[in-house]
Amino acid sequence: MNKHGLSLFSFTPWPLVNHAMATVPQLAQYGLTKTAVVTSLVWGNCDGSGKYLHHSGSGFFASCRDLTQRLGRDYLNILSTSGLITFSDSYQFRSPDSGERGTTRCYQLTPLAYEMINTFHNATKRPTKLVLVTGIAASGKPQAMRKPRSGVLAKDCYGITKKSAVNISPVVFLNMPALKRLHIALLSHINNLNTGYASSTHSPEFKAIAERLRVESLKGEFNPCTWLEERFHSVSKLLCVADGEESPDYGMIFQTYQESISGRLYGQDLHLQNVPREVRHAALSGQYDYDFDNCHYAILQQLAAKLNVRTPYIDEYLQEKKYHRGRLADLLKLPVDTVKRSLIALIYGASMNVKPGNDFHDLLGAEEATALCSDSFFAGLGKDIKRAGKLVVGAHRNKSNGDLINAMGKCNVRKIKAKGGKPDTREVQELAHILQGYEAKMINIAADMFPDRITLLQHDGFTSSAGNLDTDKLVAEIHRQTGLKMSLSIEKIGFAEIQKVETLKTLAA
Repeated sequence: MNKHGLSLFSFTPWPLVNHAMATVPQLAQYGLTKTAVVTSLVWGNCDGSGKYLHHSGSGFFASCRDLTQRLGRDYLNILSTSGLITFSDSYQFRSPDSGERGTTRCYQLTPLAYEMINTFHNATKRPTKLVLVTGIAASGKPQAMRKPRSGVLAKDCYGITKKSAVNISPVVFLNMPALKRLHIALLSHINNLNTGYASSTHSPEFKAIAERLRVESLKGEFNPCTWLEERFHSVSKLLCVADGEESPDYGMIFQTYQESISGRLYGQDLHLQNVPREVRHAALSGQYDYDFDNCHYAILQQLAAKLNVRTPYIDEYLQEKKYHRGRLADLLKLPVDTVKRSLIALIYGASMNVKPGNDFHDLLGAEEATALCSDSFFAGLGKDIKRAGKLVVGAHRNKSNGDLINAMGKCNVRKIKAKGGKPDTREVQELAHILQGYEAKMINIAADMFPDRITLLQHDGFTSSAGNLDTDKLVAEIHRQTGLKMSLSIEKIGFAEIQKVETLKTLAA
């Protein structure tokens, strides 16, 4: 699941706006438009889509600038008055590549907000009218959400004309029977756990499942109820939209992307790119995931080789990835998927300094992070990345003006800011800019080659309704345009993730 998607939604269910006015009468003083904005924040983030790794249970809904544009300078008072959202006084800087600019507070939905959402999802009959949050006339008449002209917005996150030439359809059809099946399973477990979770005694089965889901969720303190409820709300939102009045056909939703500063395409609003894996697999059951194998490690290795830079640890990892992932999983006593996330964090510049607030500490816990960063092979990977990354970035820099242009023709040298004035932070972001540029270029090539066969664009792959795409032709074209030799893995999306939820049986003693 992608955490960079916009959490300040452009649309919201109209019945929910009216429900919010009834639930929180004090919102009436701010008018329907601002009430709709607050409602969209609650509805858009009730599934945890805006959460940030270091703030379990809280999220970055939007930047100060965006909230000011939607709600005015008095936005904090409006949010506070609603009783639906609480916020901290601390600020965090959003990465320029995230699609949002500037700083933002850490926000959290209140119990009243979840009560309002639960009442809405349980009581509202579909089809539901979806409206633009800024499209409410003075008369109170709402403007309905419309079909986007294109799957990719014309302007990037900085308002600059996009570089991407992707012409992907904004229309996606969901597997509604599979989504409803998952919806029923999630609700069943929520009802069972609501009474049992508070118990001080849990069965061994409960403890095992809770630990597995905790490390998979990357949220530190793990509450099974929260895990289930977030996915329940995510499915509920998709069902609401796919059976809305604005959907010409049952099961149809609109999906749009916006280009980031690196050229990556980030899903906007309610997007399959941003939902939990279990939900995405249910929504697209029967289709096929195409993933570029070890995408960023493979790109960095090949770019370094062109500069005659040796990367022995990266070479070894790419040759024996299954062995090394398994060995590290055994060392840490954690799932392989968690190790894979740690390896991705490493190439994105995660600090080897194990302390609270750093990526590995928050991702794995103090003991596991210490063991991982003390591993000689893992440390060797980090040294390869740092040495090769510095030279790769230098090779892509314009010597005359210092601009850093990536494979998508995107420049970010003026947008990058070093956290706390640390120059190594800038170096990390610059390497990510280069790697993501090649990644985005490959996705663009795939979308251009199979314009009518791709359902969903992800960062290091895509989903297609067809399982027989000519991947050899795609790989050859990528090599012709980028000089990179990549490989693809293909997996049919089935019901495994649904079954995983369905089989969470005796969770609490």
